[in-house]
Amino acid sequence: MGFCFGGSITLALARDGAELAAAVSFHGGLKNIQGKSEIKCPVLILHGAADERVNTMQGKEMYVALRTLGVPTEFVTYPREGHG
Repeated sequence: MGFCFGGSITLALARDGAELAAAVSFHGGLKNIQGKSEIKCPVLILHGAADERVNTMQGKEMYVALRTLGVPTEFVTYPREGHG
């Protein structure tokens, strides 16, 4: 689990094959989602809809890609919430 940069690191660890039971990312995104097919653990992505630091679409794109690959993934957006 990680917040902001830590959320990005959590997703990267899952992508890079770390043995995780699950990955939870708050406001973290990965611009480069190559290798997403390596993610095997369930993923929860949480994001503020008004986040001006990390584009919410990064999380949404990751969600769609992982769901397409059959990875158990949830994406939660908090209306009017920013970064933090």
